[in-house]
Amino acid sequence: MIGKPRLIDPSLMIRKTYRKTLEIRNRQVTVEVEDALYAPAVEGEEPQLADEPLVAQMLRGIAAAVAHNASPYNPVPQRIVISHGAAEGEPGHAAGEGAAGPVSSGGGMGRQPAEAALPMQAPSGLWSACMPRWTLDEVSLNQEARSHLEAALVMIRHREKLFGEWGLEESHFDGRAVVLNFYGPPGTGKSMTAEALAGTLGRQVLLVNYAELESKFVGETPKNIKSVFAAASGAGAVLVFDEADSFLGKRLTHVQQSSDYGVNISRSVMLLELERFDGVVVFTTNLLQNYDDAFRRRILAQIAFRYPDESERTGIWETHLPSRLPLGEGVSPAVLAAAFDHMTGADIKDMVLYASALCLKEGGTAVELDHFRQAAEYVASRYVREEDGPEH
Repeated sequence: MIGKPRLIDPSLMIRKTYRKTLEIRNRQVTVEVEDALYAPAVEGEEPQLADEPLVAQMLRGIAAAVAHNASPYNPVPQRIVISHGAAEGEPGHAAGEGAAGPVSSGGGMGRQPAEAALPMQAPSGLWSACMPRWTLDEVSLNQEARSHLEAALVMIRHREKLFGEWGLEESHFDGRAVVLNFYGPPGTGKSMTAEALAGTLGRQVLLVNYAELESKFVGETPKNIKSVFAAASGAGAVLVFDEADSFLGKRLTHVQQSSDYGVNISRSVMLLELERFDGVVVFTTNLLQNYDDAFRRRILAQIAFRYPDESERTGIWETHLPSRLPLGEGVSPAVLAAAFDHMTGADIKDMVLYASALCLKEGGTAVELDHFRQAAEYVASRYVREEDGPEH
């Protein structure tokens, strides 16, 4: 339960090592933060890591930096240690247990050279790239969706064993790409989950702007498609196509003009690139349309995103309510999840911001349930059309 933050004298806090296992370039890496500060346990609760969201963000940044700068001569380590103690040879350094260990150790030879990091945006505007802000353990998903994603992760992590040692490449001639299709209403977490998948894998996200991809000039769209796949392959990035239904439909059988021919060529090139690609591709769409059978065969899993139930909403509220946000008495993720149904993750995120702003506007010191009620009305107003009433 998230309540009003406790201001604790640092001298009363507990110091101990915080450990977390990250996956970096298909390798399990243990990260240790020595002398991490924990708030003293209160009755019925475990000690809580201070500034846990900031620590998690720091570790994701370290994982991304290691993934993008590893090489055969500087491999991904088995262990990374972050210490607040003095370095060896400096005043205050002490040998033995608890002293600062090496920043990294372990690793092995034989890896392929690391991929280059992507710039934040392609000069052509075809795509944008970002470092993931989440991992899958920080995203609230229904059990079916999580099960499909876990199966996909197994395939990604054990690619060489499956296709090499176990010989699946002999029977799978349509490529080794892991292709997922996320579908459901807007705001239900499709793009966030794609980013979290990349975060779990320690990879960048390459998000494709389809409006820019589909050039009005005949012959340019296939070139753009090839360019996008080449960028993702070179950086080992998770490739995400938003609003993919516009180009995953069946190829036209009655070609009447040059634009129809161009559509068919573009879809054929997309299929060819999927066959050649050996990374991760995520298609997202609000509506499932009549996909081309050739695309269907290449999709490992169709994952449905729906409006979250009360339990899932509780998890989403926990994700979006900062630990330092002062909440009114009785306000908690569980209470908010029960009070506001039919809300997407995007709605909840906006409600937190709007309710917090209302609290400051009124000169309050804690965000109360009434602030969230007003925020819910504001969010609901976005779905109202004058001509046909509320959308949901």
